[in-house]
Amino acid sequence: MNRYEVALLAPAKEEITEAFLWYFERSPVAARAFRTEVFAGIDRGASTSTPWLLATALKVCRRSLPSP
Repeated sequence: MNRYEVALLAPAKEEITEAFLWYFERSPVAARAFRTEVFAGIDRGASTSTPWLLATALKVCRRSLPSP
């Protein structure tokens, strides 16, 4: 199986960090779970033969997260 390298753009990194901090202020446990899911999603995307699915999945997840 091919494994792709995933590079996050600076705005994506900033958004993930901001979301993590938002969750952390409310619940450190939820923040750690959020971080785990983000990394798992990136890992799944790196392992798929269709990398565009990762971008689509992240857009869907982003829309379902509460706004900080």
